[in-house]
Amino acid sequence: MHLTQDLYLAASLMTAGHRLKDVAHEGRRATFVFEDSPALRETVTTYFAGGLALDARALSETVRSLKGAAMAGTPATSR
Repeated sequence: MHLTQDLYLAASLMTAGHRLKDVAHEGRRATFVFEDSPALRETVTTYFAGGLALDARALSETVRSLKGAAMAGTPATSR
């Protein structure tokens, strides 16, 4: 499993086609859970290197969806 509390990384992973498995809650913090894979690790590396190109509108919609899931305690729909 790949875990992150970084909303924008999670949204980027979803927008890039990786499926969100769960949103775990620890107090006020949400942890986004993804299935780990070589492709996901490559996407994470590219994200942190600043080279990940994504559709801005799709990313914005995914951020909104994840914010709602983080607040409601339910998984966001995968894109």
